[in-house]
Amino acid sequence: MLATEVKNFKTIIKDIVLKIEETQLAIFQSGNTSVMDLYFYIGKVIEDKIQWGNKFIKRYIKIF
Repeated sequence: MLATEVKNFKTIIKDIVLKIEETQLAIFQSGNTSVMDLYFYIGKVIEDKIQWGNKFIKRYIKIF
């Protein structure tokens, strides 16, 4: 291989690794956002049903 081919190969591999790392980070961030959305939703449901008192969770679990 010529020196320029080796340099191009290394650049291509470096770009691939960078793209993999960027994609992994995006997946982690998306997952974290989804979990936070879920927790917010659950908290909102509990808050909306505050009139049920402390037995809300017990009642909810019995349904499932």
